[in-house]
Amino acid sequence: MKRKVALFSTYCDTQEKESALLNNIKKVKSLGLDVFVLSILPLPKEIYEEADYVIHSKENPVPHINDKSILSWRRCNDDVKIISFFPDYGYASLLQLKRLIDFSSALNYDYYFTMIYDIIITPEIERVLVEGRDCSFFKNPKVDKVLGGILTAFNREQAKLFASL
Repeated sequence: MKRKVALFSTYCDTQEKESALLNNIKKVKSLGLDVFVLSILPLPKEIYEEADYVIHSKENPVPHINDKSILSWRRCNDDVKIISFFPDYGYASLLQLKRLIDFSSALNYDYYFTMIYDIIITPEIERVLVEGRDCSFFKNPKVDKVLGGILTAFNREQAKLFASL
């Protein structure tokens, strides 16, 4: 049987986010996967008990908003344009995924599934987790939900290649 692991990237600063993570851990465990979680924030005891491995790291490289940011704008009418700048969390998120693969690859899983804590596990995603899939990237539709997320699927060689980048 192929060994598979779910790797959860997190930023759970509310009880709602912690609940989403816990529910997703339970869901993927019921599908027969091991679970790694990486968080920069302390998590509730139940998450530590449900996951196979929890990594608590202070590493969170978010650039200062003056150095790198995401620009959003919207025109309200011909005279008013609203512009907002937001911190760019992209690199911090990518680094969490890399760290998760780094740590878990020592255990030689056959398949690695990186996902964000609040992913909506659809039937299609369940199939991918159960059957395994090589080098696939999925956007999970939010379908009238506040929470949503992404999934990547790698085999062992692809995961090690991604971690080496």
